[in-house]
Amino acid sequence: MSANNGTGFPDLFVGAMAESTGWGADVYPVERDAEFAANVNSTGCSHATNPIDCMRGLNITEFQSRITQDGWGPTVDGGRFLTAPVYQMFEQGRFMKIPLIIGSMFSPFLPSPIKFSQIMLAADLLLVKAQLEKQQ
Repeated sequence: MSANNGTGFPDLFVGAMAESTGWGADVYPVERDAEFAANVNSTGCSHATNPIDCMRGLNITEFQSRITQDGWGPTVDGGRFLTAPVYQMFEQGRFMKIPLIIGSMFSPFLPSPIKFSQIMLAADLLLVKAQLEKQQ
């Protein structure tokens, strides 16, 4: 939504949905250099003419098993994709004005509030049974 200096890619998206959202660190490329080099080395692409193409050519399972656990995230490139930290772009209104649904859940492993109540009762936590039954 904030790509392309806040205009996004109008022909590509008509809406957005985010689950368990939060503001992560938006770093600049120089702050990703060591992480990038570690991933290029761990994927075996350090001697490739184009390391990015080499990593893109890996099977996804192979790629995921080889990369470091440092993670990936938005990078402020100052150009076409991300021109400033996302939170600043949102504060300035520089994002696509499209329908947005934001949601979160307590745990992806709990299928329903009823199941959660059953788990809490079974765990014998200090909860009043009548309160839990009332929620069902």
